[in-house]
Amino acid sequence: MKFALATIASAGILGVIIPPSITFVIYGMATSSSIGDLFLGGFIPGILLAFGMSVYAIYCGMNNFKEKQYQEFSFRVVCESFREAFWAILTPVIVLGGIYLGVFTPTEAAAVTILYGMLVGLFIYKELSLMQVLEIMKSSVRTSAMILFIVACASAFSYVLTLAQIPTAIAHWLTNISAGDQFVFLALVTIFLLIVGVMMDSVPALLILAPILAVPALGVGIDKVAFGIIMCVNLSIGLLTPPVGMNLYVAASIAKQPASMVINKHLFIYISLALGVLIILMAVQDIILFLPHLARK
Repeated sequence: MKFALATIASAGILGVIIPPSITFVIYGMATSSSIGDLFLGGFIPGILLAFGMSVYAIYCGMNNFKEKQYQEFSFRVVCESFREAFWAILTPVIVLGGIYLGVFTPTEAAAVTILYGMLVGLFIYKELSLMQVLEIMKSSVRTSAMILFIVACASAFSYVLTLAQIPTAIAHWLTNISAGDQFVFLALVTIFLLIVGVMMDSVPALLILAPILAVPALGVGIDKVAFGIIMCVNLSIGLLTPPVGMNLYVAASIAKQPASMVINKHLFIYISLALGVLIILMAVQDIILFLPHLARK
């Protein structure tokens, strides 16, 4: 049970990294970065995270579970699963394909995704009813209102910081202490964001900190897209750390278990794997920029 809960919670951070991701949209809005490039840049880091977690999950499965406790591999079952999930899998294809082909903007893609998901849920999978759609709309209004209040406060806060020239002061301080070394700068930012992630959710953290930290990042020669991916990966780890780690409570609620059941050695191994991938991305930023640069050619 503990292994399963830790795996569910840890796998949830992949949704933050593999596009389409709301955190990339928020970072792009906060720093005037290309959301399309951020989406492309998130693919390889997301695959690296998924690969590392999969290797550990397979290792635990082979060493801790008896053979009778899992289903034998079958191509027929795989094909049947893909057939059943086809319309759901088509969602990112429509979203990303529409953005990169110029059919609609990333903002418009959100509306397309909502409409497509609602039609599939109502008429294909038939897992939604009109009453459930209304409840979802009510919940979305509450969530959107909360985010808009955060955006408004973050915008006002950023304005005050700009008037006080605090971003410039932070940029000079980080640049001086890192002596212009990109890895040292990213290491300092990583330590800071890991602490922030323990106390704050990723959305308000991005809205407040992204405009401030992006300035010194550009000052030491770090690409804005690469810095955005590194920042989002960093803050996604905060989803696994108490007391405000959202994924811990989501996984616990699924299994109707206390959140303390999710916090175990498996969770910390998954966090270590994520930190390992983060260090690789910091050291070799071309991993992030490979697909964005390829798309421009």
